[in-house]
Amino acid sequence: IMHRFRLASVAVALLATAVGPAMAAGMPSGNACTGFRWDASHEVALFAATPTKIRAGTNAATAPAMRTERLYEVKLSAQAHVRFAVPPGKLMLTGGDSAGILKLEIAAPGLYRVAVDRHFWIDAVAGKRLISTTDFSGSPNCGGPRKIVEFNLPRGPLLLQLSGYADQSVRLTVTRVPGRHSSRHK
Repeated sequence: IMHRFRLASVAVALLATAVGPAMAAGMPSGNACTGFRWDASHEVALFAATPTKIRAGTNAATAPAMRTERLYEVKLSAQAHVRFAVPPGKLMLTGGDSAGILKLEIAAPGLYRVAVDRHFWIDAVAGKRLISTTDFSGSPNCGGPRKIVEFNLPRGPLLLQLSGYADQSVRLTVTRVPGRHSSRHK
């Protein structure tokens, strides 16, 4: 019995050594990222990269530019200090919540995914109007991303507005969805 106990202890120690660093870093492990309704392997792979650190703007004029197909770690501000270009699509309590605004230039119109590792509300804004989401999915056990929202984005400049969650930073990617047509889910 003592021999089995030692073997079990060694096995647990080896497993903790192999899995621990990935779990501590918030990285997905095993099948934790399979809860999405569609294939999110591209977004999961991007979340394994080293993020570019940026600070979100508190209004459209101070919003930093970002690019698609890159992982960002976005530092946010108190939501009460953010002046949204358009009111968020979902009313959120502002007590203790964080928010921020980012700029994005879309070269080719189409279906895009905005993926985050926290439960922030995500709005895409073109001009002075909110762009409706076409679909969303989440995988609560995935270390990154946890939430993905799809938008049918027009060509040109737009803003991404993040709001309604307490964390002061969020990891984020924007990716184009190849070979999928826009759907109209809410």
